[in-house]
Amino acid sequence: MLDYEKGPVGKLVWRLAIPAMFAQFGNILYTVTDRIFVGNIPVSGQEWLASIGLCAPILAMLTGIAALVGVGGATVMNLYRGKKNGQMAQAVVANSFILLLLLAVLGMLILLPFKRTLLYAFGASAVLYPYANAYFSIYLCGTVFSLLSLGMNYFIQGQGFAKQGMFSVMLGALLNLLLDPLFIFVFHWQGQGAAFATVLAQVISCIYVLTFMLKKADIRIIKMRPCLAIWWDILKIGALPFLMVFLDNFVMVAMNASLQKYGGAMGDTYLAVMAVVQSFFMIATMPQNGIVDGTQGLISYNYGAGQKERVRQILLFVFYLCGAYCLLMILCAFGGGFAFAHLFDQDPVYCALVARAIRIYFIGFLGVAVQYTLVDGLSAMGLIRYAIPLSLFRKFVFLLSILLLPHFFPAETLFFAEPVSDIIGASFTLFCFFVLIPWHYKRKGQDCAY
Repeated sequence: MLDYEKGPVGKLVWRLAIPAMFAQFGNILYTVTDRIFVGNIPVSGQEWLASIGLCAPILAMLTGIAALVGVGGATVMNLYRGKKNGQMAQAVVANSFILLLLLAVLGMLILLPFKRTLLYAFGASAVLYPYANAYFSIYLCGTVFSLLSLGMNYFIQGQGFAKQGMFSVMLGALLNLLLDPLFIFVFHWQGQGAAFATVLAQVISCIYVLTFMLKKADIRIIKMRPCLAIWWDILKIGALPFLMVFLDNFVMVAMNASLQKYGGAMGDTYLAVMAVVQSFFMIATMPQNGIVDGTQGLISYNYGAGQKERVRQILLFVFYLCGAYCLLMILCAFGGGFAFAHLFDQDPVYCALVARAIRIYFIGFLGVAVQYTLVDGLSAMGLIRYAIPLSLFRKFVFLLSILLLPHFFPAETLFFAEPVSDIIGASFTLFCFFVLIPWHYKRKGQDCAY
């Protein structure tokens, strides 16, 4: 087990962040491989691709429950571990499992009756709905396995078992990669085959995660006595990642609806373009989520132990990793967009549209490293009152851009909403983190919380 309190900061960050980053690559494989394979289905490939893009925001909102309980619960667990209160840390793990299971079942039962209304509200057309409905219905059946696997994996990583956390995700992702072509092309199940492959892969991953948390983790799933006070602590801290997932997908729904509305005859084509842009954007952002998620337990533990100087050092190392990855992805976006699009469709006109959209999307991408490091750092310290407004501001700028741009410029300029929000959001976060919040504490005669 890693020594969170006395081990070298750089080594700890590296050992926790890198496996968590690769675990997020595994999560990306689920979605990206599905889209690559269905995009190459003869005749109906673009329809399937656009339909999965339509389903993605709804499914991501659902899996945001895993972040709600996983991030919140793992943070509370490590705050207690830092205070050397093992009994409470144990109670948090058990209550997180109960809460996650309950919310997973409720989410599935609520979504199934309203799937038609939701898909049309999120941008489906009469042509795309049958494809989206087929994929969405099958995917929902694996909700419990998906959320338990993703949510409880935060507790594996939070206890320092970074490699095991990475393995649980990669196991499912590689299985999905193998099953996709079998179900889609050999069994001729088309887009439904991609959904079946994903559900089966999530079941296997869930079995591994629960086995580890029941038998091998230091703090296991035992003595499951529900406690509403613990539930509140979990939900309070987990509210930020859940809110961010919700808002990310809300603005994506707004983006899809605007592309459909203002794109005219190009509406369905722009949705297919956006599905590929989203895939590239996930490759660029989810590994950074892995970096910050993998190190949140380290921040929480040291903050709970009163080691604020170590917290500052951790944040700096995390920013270096996120910043370096951002620069790499900017280079890939400007140099490899066409080749990436070609994985999904061989039409050169379509690939050119995707490549241009990707380049636009990544103009201000370095701001994402600032936002993830500082906002998630505040969340790991339990300072939700600061973290939530900073995140909300960035989403507000994104949504405002989506609403205003098509009234003055062609539909394609909607892709500029991302860099506008990245640049303005990061600037505001830097100002608040280094100027406004320290000034607030100084005025009250207190030391800055971080």
